[in-house]
Amino acid sequence: MEMRSDTRIVAAADLLAAPVGDELVLLDLHRGVYYGLNAPGARIWELLVEGLPFAEVATRLAAEHDVSPAQVEIDIVRLVDELREKALIASPPS
Repeated sequence: MEMRSDTRIVAAADLLAAPVGDELVLLDLHRGVYYGLNAPGARIWELLVEGLPFAEVATRLAAEHDVSPAQVEIDIVRLVDELREKALIASPPS
């Protein structure tokens, strides 16, 4: 997936998310399967489901962790691709 700066995502309708320590557990109610996100993945999730576009998420995370926005973008795209493959996210309705 190519990251566009204005891309946004929403959680799938049949998904529950709950923090567990620094991590996040996602439960796909449709399939009855749990997924876990580590602390960085949980932070990406938190910002994305707030409705922030990818570019804003990358900027915030780069500032929080003193890394380049380009590296953060790679991590965001990788996570979003994985979440899409598992049908845990969707694009918001237009």
